[in-house]
Amino acid sequence: DRLIFTSEFAKKLFQAKGWKGDSGAVIPYVIDLAGVDKTEKRDRGYFLFVGRLHETKGAHILIEAARKAGVMVKIVGDGPARERLRVQAGAMTNVEFLGAMPRLETLELMRDARAVVVPSVWWEPFGLVALEPQGLGTAVIASDTGGLSEVVVHEQTGIKVPPNDIDALANAMCYLANHPEEA
Repeated sequence: DRLIFTSEFAKKLFQAKGWKGDSGAVIPYVIDLAGVDKTEKRDRGYFLFVGRLHETKGAHILIEAARKAGVMVKIVGDGPARERLRVQAGAMTNVEFLGAMPRLETLELMRDARAVVVPSVWWEPFGLVALEPQGLGTAVIASDTGGLSEVVVHEQTGIKVPPNDIDALANAMCYLANHPEEA
């Protein structure tokens, strides 16, 4: 009878696909950052990807952007594209695969990053991984698509870039690498 959506994007998508129910309600996710020291931001200068290693999440775009930008990228996660991404990164010394990690350690990596990068190439319904770093004082660089468009406020909580745009992503990473005070 009634749907609850995580974002305006998800609500509009259901409506576009023929949802004939009521208008529903949008209630965004909340995050739990218990156990992470949020009082001290320790910018270690690296860029962080957290997520399932699947083609829809855009880690392959991030690797090419890191190749162009020359910045340090740490990748947390596992999934079906893991080996393909490792091959793609080859001998790059500025890309480090950390595998799957416990939540608390992942949140600490987010806190210590220059920015968390969410280069999704599909319509994320919300983008929890883009919200968590903001709660820790860390900037986000995200694809301007789906629910991510609502989670990141361009040039306030992060930088939005077009999905699949390696150059735009590399430029955003270079900008934050060279302007840590902006991050």
